[in-house]
This record gives sequence, C-alpha cells and structure tokens, in this order.
Amino acid sequence: MAQSWEPTALDMYKAMQVAQRDHIPYRCDAVLIHGAPSTDKMFNNTLLRTVAEHHKNGCVGTIVLNGLSEEECRSRNLSYFGFEPWWKILREHDVCARNIVRMPASPHTGVESRNFLELAAQKGWESLIISSFPHHQLRCFQTIVAQMHTMGRRHVYNLTFGGISLTYPMSKPVMSGKTVLGSGDINGAFEIHMEEEFKRIVAYAQEPETVDGKPKFTRHATIPEVLEYVRWRDIQTV
Repeated sequence: MAQSWEPTALDMYKAMQVAQRDHIPYRCDAVLIHGAPSTDKMFNNTLLRTVAEHHKNGCVGTIVLNGLSEEECRSRNLSYFGFEPWWKILREHDVCARNIVRMPASPHTGVESRNFLELAAQKGWESLIISSFPHHQLRCFQTIVAQMHTMGRRHVYNLTFGGISLTYPMSKPVMSGKTVLGSGDINGAFEIHMEEEFKRIVAYAQEPETVDGKPKFTRHATIPEVLEYVRWRDIQTV
C-alpha cells in the first residue's frame, strides 16, 4: 500500500453507497453497535432503535455492545455513554436481555472490531453487521476489513440510519483530549464532524509509524481494499 494513499471521488462514492445503503441478507448472526461518535442522546437512541427494530424483525440474532461501563466512559471523556444505559435503552425497545451480549471493554474502534471478530470466532458467527452513526459507518467498515486481513474473513454488512441535518450541532469529546493524529474535541455542526471523519478515513489508512516498537495507530483498510472485500463478500454463498 502506498504511503500517500488518497481516495478518488469515484471510490468514495462507491464506498459511501455500501456504508449507507448496504445489501443485508435476510438473516445475520450478530450485530455490533459501535460506541457512538457523538454525545447526542436523540441520535444515540435512533441508532439503538434502528438496530432493535432490525433484531425484532428477525434479521439479526445477537446484539453486541462495547463493554465499557458508564463510569469508565465518563472518566475517559468518551462520547459513548457506556454499556449500562445502552442495555437499558435496548430493553425499552423490547430486546430480550438474553439477546444482548457485553463485549470486552474497548477504548476505540480498532479494539471494538478486533474484539467483535474474536467473539464471532468463539461463537461460530459467520454473518455479521456493524452499526454506527452515518458519518462514522464507513470508517468502522474500513477498520474491520483491515482486521480481517489477519483474523480471517467473515461476511460483514453495514446498518446505519439517516436524517441528520448538515447544520445540526453535535459534540464529540476525545479521550485524553487529543487523538494520535493530534486533533482534539469536536464541537459544531454535523458538517464539521463529517469533515473530521473524512480526515480520519484517509489518515488511518496510511501505514502507521512505529513508536516504542508499536504501531502508532490501528491501520484501517483503504477504500480500494474495502471495495475488493465487498466484491468478494457479495459473490459468496452465506
């Protein structure tokens, strides 16, 4: 992979179509709801309701949540509210407790993806869904596609929601006040959050430098890698 990879407009168009309007099979084994990239309670609830409805329609079996507790999320300055309040909201949307699984605590998207794939291997799940806010969905998909390079491919699909105004004010606090890319908390119109996510789509798909013998960040797949994976996925028999 080139160090200075940049997405083309056409590749981004294709990838966003997949992330926003993916083909999802009639039945999938499990769905991971990624820790939210915003503190907005209304759209957190929209995300959870969307997944709960998909579950109640019989399209997905188990719902998996990041195991970080509410207290841990507050102490780490995360936009995710924590397992307990999200579990409660899912229960309010009539999801049975036995169908909600608590994944190991995961401080960021890369760890969430790895833990989800490890759980899928343990449970024998082959058909998976990942769900997040619409502007975060593609980067979540990039992350799990890259993880599957070393952890083995499964059939992973995208489920998100719509209806956020470009000017809607949102807030995303950042753990420790700064990301590995040097950016801080994000506050402002939804458009600004989209711009920041695009920067991460590009930056995290580069080969990370090594710091103290470890990669500086968890590399995401490039958009061509994502599209190659989707072509492979969609010609398989699930």
